[in-house]
Amino acid sequence: MKGKYSYKTKKELTEILTDLEYKYESLKDSYNKDITEYERSKKDVEVSRERYRTLVENLNEIIYTLDLKARVTYVTPNIKEISGYSPSELIGKPFIQFVHPEDKKGRLKLFAKIILGIKIPSEYRFVTKDGRSVWVRTCARPLSRKGRIKGIQGVLTDITDLKKAEQELIAAKNRAEESDRLKSAFIANISHEIRTPMNGILGFAELLKNPALNENSQREYINIIKKSGKRMLNIIDNLIDISRIDTGQMKVSISDTDINAQIEDIYKFFKPDAENNNIDLSFQKGLPDKDALVKTDGEKIYAILVNLIKNAIKSNRDCSIEFGYQYTDKFLKFFVIDNGIGIPEEYSDTIFNRFVQVSPSRKTKSEGSGLGLSISKAYAEMLSGEIWLDKNKKKGSAFYFIIPYKPSDSKGAFEENKQTFDQEAIIKNLKVIISEDEEISKKLLTEMIKKHCREIIYTQSGTETVKTVKNNPDTDLILMDIEMPEMDGYKATRKIRSFNKNVTIIAQTANALPDDRKKAIEAGCDNYLSKPLNKKNILSLLQKYFY
Repeated sequence: MKGKYSYKTKKELTEILTDLEYKYESLKDSYNKDITEYERSKKDVEVSRERYRTLVENLNEIIYTLDLKARVTYVTPNIKEISGYSPSELIGKPFIQFVHPEDKKGRLKLFAKIILGIKIPSEYRFVTKDGRSVWVRTCARPLSRKGRIKGIQGVLTDITDLKKAEQELIAAKNRAEESDRLKSAFIANISHEIRTPMNGILGFAELLKNPALNENSQREYINIIKKSGKRMLNIIDNLIDISRIDTGQMKVSISDTDINAQIEDIYKFFKPDAENNNIDLSFQKGLPDKDALVKTDGEKIYAILVNLIKNAIKSNRDCSIEFGYQYTDKFLKFFVIDNGIGIPEEYSDTIFNRFVQVSPSRKTKSEGSGLGLSISKAYAEMLSGEIWLDKNKKKGSAFYFIIPYKPSDSKGAFEENKQTFDQEAIIKNLKVIISEDEEISKKLLTEMIKKHCREIIYTQSGTETVKTVKNNPDTDLILMDIEMPEMDGYKATRKIRSFNKNVTIIAQTANALPDDRKKAIEAGCDNYLSKPLNKKNILSLLQKYFY
């Protein structure tokens, strides 16, 4: 036998073959083991890779890399959620291409610093595929391989909501500071506005004590006291109105309203003040009288116009003011236009805000609480309308407000719900109970009606009033104060009506809220007067019931 084993015996060959088979089996076992380990390792790598991919794809943050030319070389798939771009649309393009133009300045310099190992977190706006801007925050570090810098690797976070919250917080802070400033100015202004008329009332009331005062001076002082009282009442009314608006107690009361009659009445009311300021006051009616009867809240229309005209008159001299309304496209468009000193541009956007007055930059001193225009805005909106200032008027100011035009279906002419007083009418001698616990009001009522009374009886509580009416069944009139101790005027009226249906009861109260009249009538009162009391109104009611 030739070859390596030519001189071996059969036994020796068998031993060699056995040895080779053993080694083969050993090698086979080793190979199989290596293959198994390789497959296991391969599987582990795949599992790890899948875990890594799942982790990366579910991160809120976006991982990216840039090369040395600041081009995108890698970005995680979640970039699409905030940008609209898929990774393939970004890779290979300069990242600066996707930065908002206003934020591009300094971006490449920042990139260079990161390459040098300087960690500088930054924020900028990323321009999305549909053109929107989202705020992102990024932090990056140099990316190296085998000791050589290849670019940067960073993390990108969408902070749009955070930025929005920050901006809202800043805006809220600014509003709070502005509100605090306005409230401080308002308190100082209200203090001034109340003290000034009070100074006139108390000061000239003291001067009236002088027995040597001539008739002309007396008349002048009385007029000053009356004017000061009206000014203070206006401040109080504004404060009450704004409080009722805030608490939702201000309601809309729709009734037939003669707009043309209101316009004429307002003109007559303001004409003397306008003439005193050398102002040419005129008005315009947009509808014929037969079409001017509309369904709306006449008191609120009246209040808005009065606020606007009053502001125009008190702010100007030697000019003209025109007010009125026009009918346009199923709306009534009211206006108050003057050619006076106008509204400074810095106030044009805030003029309807509370406590805002333009007096700080005016030559003329402004009176008031700074609530009139805010109240007017609320009233216009309550009437399904709006109010605005014409910002484009070159000289003077122009205010407009609109309300829907809803013609009345009433055939009769409109008559205002006001009492008229006839100087010549004769009022019966009355037996009157004045139910009032406040001495000054009691004295004022007495002075107003004593000429027409044969007897006046005074009570100070609801309980006492009920008892007095029982003991005096021939009483003609009860002037019932609503707010009294023990029993209020509503309860007292109900008790009186249970045994006396004929006596005339007129409620009188300082509350003057819209529901007060309704509550008084429902309780059994015949009519209602709000304080401060006016002699003409009281005598008009006496004529109505006892003429």
